[in-house]
Amino acid sequence: WPLYTTPSFFQRDLLNDFLRRYSDGGDYKFVYWGPSGSATTLHSDVLHSYSWSYNVVGMKKWIFHIPELQRDNDDDDGRGEHYNSKQFEVIQNTGETIFVPATWKHEVFNLLETISINHNWITAANVDLSWQCLLTEISSIETELQSWGHIPDLDFVAREN
Repeated sequence: WPLYTTPSFFQRDLLNDFLRRYSDGGDYKFVYWGPSGSATTLHSDVLHSYSWSYNVVGMKKWIFHIPELQRDNDDDDGRGEHYNSKQFEVIQNTGETIFVPATWKHEVFNLLETISINHNWITAANVDLSWQCLLTEISSIETELQSWGHIPDLDFVAREN
């Protein structure tokens, strides 16, 4: 039996459904424990996914950095994303859930000892962002391999399968 049931409004999930079918049990569902004073530094979530976090017990301070979308001439698709100085803070208490939009950078501080359930997921609404993230990561790997002076003979065929 599962540790928890995903709330109905977070259930459409391409990411974890895919991983359940095609991996050996991997997923992006986590239970975190953090002592008072611990923190997660500024980041955005894996694969530009959405995420939600439910506090089983404890208290967290979230700082969200609001992305400002603007046209960037250096960006081929014109969807350059830049983070500005706009941010806001939220205190999350026991029994409360926080939703994190795709690509939003955030920091999290445990104000008290905290146990939380965290769940990343992808839907049709953000699958394009996830795909772009994967393409960017593949390009970064190829660039790194080229800097080593060795490109595999198979031209990365394995990544397509």
